[in-house]
Amino acid sequence: MIRIAQLIPRMQEGGAERGVADLAREHRGAAEHIVFSEGGRLVAEVLQCGGRFLPAPIASKNFFTAPRRAVRLRRMLLAVSPDIVHVRSRAPAWLHYLTNRKPRIPTVSTVHGINSVNAYSRVMTFADAVICPGSAVAAHIQNAYGAKNITIIPRGVNVEYFNPAAVRNDEVLRLREEWDLHNKKVVLSVGRLSEQKGHEVLLKALSLLPPNYVAVFAGSGPRRRRLAELARRLGVSERARFVGGRNDMREIYALADVAVSCAIKPETFGRTIAESLAMGVPMIASDHGGARDIISADEKGGRLIPPADPALLAAALALPLPDASESRSRILTKFTAKQMADATMQVYKNVLANRGE
Repeated sequence: MIRIAQLIPRMQEGGAERGVADLAREHRGAAEHIVFSEGGRLVAEVLQCGGRFLPAPIASKNFFTAPRRAVRLRRMLLAVSPDIVHVRSRAPAWLHYLTNRKPRIPTVSTVHGINSVNAYSRVMTFADAVICPGSAVAAHIQNAYGAKNITIIPRGVNVEYFNPAAVRNDEVLRLREEWDLHNKKVVLSVGRLSEQKGHEVLLKALSLLPPNYVAVFAGSGPRRRRLAELARRLGVSERARFVGGRNDMREIYALADVAVSCAIKPETFGRTIAESLAMGVPMIASDHGGARDIISADEKGGRLIPPADPALLAAALALPLPDASESRSRILTKFTAKQMADATMQVYKNVLANRGE
């Protein structure tokens, strides 16, 4: 059994965090995943799948405390003796790189963001193998750093969970009643409430749409209060539902008439796009980054629009929605969690096989 140490700042929510939990689930019985992190609600899923969690101070970008934290991380790693270290973010990647000497532990990185080109970001290319969730981020680090040891592995969806046939209809009705969604056009936005996700664009588009349109924001984050204040200023407070981070996303997708991904900054993949299409919910997404890998050229099941334009988003929402009835079959073909886990395991094995070179 391969032992993998996953280094990630926090396990609260997000595509990178979800990927760690998915690997722990899909690799159960074939690998032991030990998550080094400052914690979060997804830790419980890792533990349920037989993984381990070790609290580690690896989220901070404080330069002055980095040497001390790097030494501590090194001691923790040597204590569990992993076969592979998998770094998921730049801060922990630097802490690991600074102390990964004799004995050197083989290392894999996953580049989860299209970040500014600089020395700080370059650390993600120092690994023995670099995983990119999409073609856009792979092209970015190839052009920026000349990285050659790249494998593109799309993030996967847990299609057993995100399955329309498994929806608890009584729970859908309960949520519809609780959030006053009867006879409403429900527009769903899933993801952490951060600036790059473009939630302001959806709120502004909502103000341009008829009053039967309601937006549900499923996610937590530091901008919730600011978004609620913007909704008040736009006069759409009664039509915006901020429901926080959720563990019942399957039923929440089932509530929606359409889902949107308003990312202002190109994303490496766009997991919520794949989840939406797996649930047969049409998707309108910003036309850049990983969204292009998921929504096909003929835009079956989804529609791509220029980012950061509320008027265009409102117009797209007012048009007849794409037919997503056959979208699930495409997700099953290319974007499942099992496919992601199998491909990642092969990367681990290749790195271990070549460790003497």
